[in-house]
Amino acid sequence: MNTIQNATRPRMSHFQQAMLSLYWFGTSAHWAAILLITLPKQALLIGGDTVKGRTLGIVLLIGAFVSMIVAPLFGALSDHITTRWGRRRPWIVIGTLMNVLGILGLIYFPRPNDLSSLPLFIFAFMWVEFWNNVATAPFSALIPDVVPLDQRGSASGWYGLMNMLGNATGAVAFTFLFTHNGQTDLTAIYYAAAGALVFGMLGTVLFVKEPQVKREVPPFRWGEFLHGVIEPLRDHDFRWVFWTRFLMVMGTFTVQEFLQFFMSLRQMPKLLPLSFWQGYSSVRSSVPSSPGFYRTDLVASSWFMRQARCKPSYPSYSSSLRLLH
Repeated sequence: MNTIQNATRPRMSHFQQAMLSLYWFGTSAHWAAILLITLPKQALLIGGDTVKGRTLGIVLLIGAFVSMIVAPLFGALSDHITTRWGRRRPWIVIGTLMNVLGILGLIYFPRPNDLSSLPLFIFAFMWVEFWNNVATAPFSALIPDVVPLDQRGSASGWYGLMNMLGNATGAVAFTFLFTHNGQTDLTAIYYAAAGALVFGMLGTVLFVKEPQVKREVPPFRWGEFLHGVIEPLRDHDFRWVFWTRFLMVMGTFTVQEFLQFFMSLRQMPKLLPLSFWQGYSSVRSSVPSSPGFYRTDLVASSWFMRQARCKPSYPSYSSSLRLLH
């Protein structure tokens, strides 16, 4: 079945590949702005200087738990539910719009030096995490749905480029645009993040044609879903991919979300050239990552780039940790 589907998928132009990944630009800008700029500042706003790190950690922990459950569940649901608009696009549209609604809670629920406002703020963050994963899990499944096998390397390159451009837009561009006289307008950043998310959603939904499902789709069954979650872990290669990805993401989030507490906003743009270099390398490396080439060299070079990106904060790391308490 996969061979037949791959053979019948039309080749995608560069514009189509860019539009396919435009939603990832929007969601990357959305999360970069929230995780790197607004959440740390609001953790300081709600909990004060003494417990800002603990406040931020609680919010992120609960949000990660929601994401861990929702993403695989709604990805699987999109496999088994068909509509006149397709299997993936309705989830992307609904998830995005509900995500934007949750952003309003992130804006207006927190109160200065008032830990009693933390539960509502956490609820708003859980809401955003829930609906964002409702959209992004089916979106991730849309990529193999529409991309021919021999273009998956190129499509991955566009995906990586949009990810880096989104991160740079959300973390750096929004900060510069909405910081005046040393004061950052968090409300404006939240609205800009919502706008970027909707912009990316519209680009992907309007310009990417989802293929029709010409076979009967079996209904969703909990037993099959749980089996599908556990079964891949029995494969040796998948376990390596899973655990290396787990360690990479854990390392990223251990540092990234607390970066603002020990780097000033004026220092953070120093990381921007490396972000753009990573975006360029994502597209440049898309050809050798196609079938017939080895990916291990690309993974190793990516690891070295991450070490270079962290290097500016090595000398002051130990002393800076004291600011988290």
